[in-house]
Amino acid sequence: MKQKNIKKEVIASAVVLILFITTLVMIGGFKNKTSNNTIYFYQENNEYKYTKQYNKIENKNNIISKYKCYSNCEINMPGLAFTYNNNDKSKVMIYEANENILYDIQKGVIGKYGTDARWLYSNDDEYMNGTYIYIKSDKSNKYGIIDKNGKVIKDFVLEKTNGIYSNNAEMLKSSYSVENNMIVNVKNNKYGIIKITGNEIVIDYLYDNIELLNDKYFKVKENNKWYLYSFEKKDKEKEESYIDLMIIDNILFSINEDNNLYIENGNNIIKEIIDSKYKYLVLGNEKNSEEIVFFISEYKDLSLGNSIKYKYNVNNNTIIQE
Repeated sequence: MKQKNIKKEVIASAVVLILFITTLVMIGGFKNKTSNNTIYFYQENNEYKYTKQYNKIENKNNIISKYKCYSNCEINMPGLAFTYNNNDKSKVMIYEANENILYDIQKGVIGKYGTDARWLYSNDDEYMNGTYIYIKSDKSNKYGIIDKNGKVIKDFVLEKTNGIYSNNAEMLKSSYSVENNMIVNVKNNKYGIIKITGNEIVIDYLYDNIELLNDKYFKVKENNKWYLYSFEKKDKEKEESYIDLMIIDNILFSINEDNNLYIENGNNIIKEIIDSKYKYLVLGNEKNSEEIVFFISEYKDLSLGNSIKYKYNVNNNTIIQE
């Protein structure tokens, strides 16, 4: 009888031990699951970073905020999470349970956009509106605009244009300006300009490409040549064609058909002979009231090929090649 009781006690103890171990494993697993479903945002070396691994953050005081995921979640475009927002690097797009969420690491969730808005690009335009392009994730080829507070300015009614796929703010500026209430759109493979608020057509869908220059001018591509157009005329400002052109502070920079670089500042004109392989003008990030930095390049994206950097002195009407 004693042996049976001892066996029962041993079995009971074993069961209790197994239950105890199982409980510990479950608790540990729950903790790990909880940890892995929380995104921690922190600052390190003056940069914003994020991780789901709490223990990997060396200084816990650097944690700014955390986003608790109630299902599987991810950061859209993780390798470039903060680089889309040029001067406001505190926002990311989080994808969770078929919901795209615009998250400000200082303020928390500021916008939700359903299954759309898979990609987020920043356009800190010349008026520093800090607006963002957001791209529809399906095959409808549409995009829209949200502001820095998450409010939808323009819903998904716009066809993607050349500049929309870039995190280069200059290329995005050529596609839309909230301040001037204009945005480039595509219909039947032809480019036009419409108003952001409403769909009023400003420039009809007639051209091979269009890029905005400022509130007075835009450039139009016809038969692989660029022309300078004005909004006032809704027609060519000049009859001559260009390989590329841009207007900065009412100064016209152009690569003409003779493969020379021209800078027209009022009556002051500079002509610079350049290699014919350079087809694009790209504005640099450095700028002050006296100097404009720009590049001539093989490609619109400077990282794809060779380029030459110039500095144009506005007061002296001189350029320096670096």
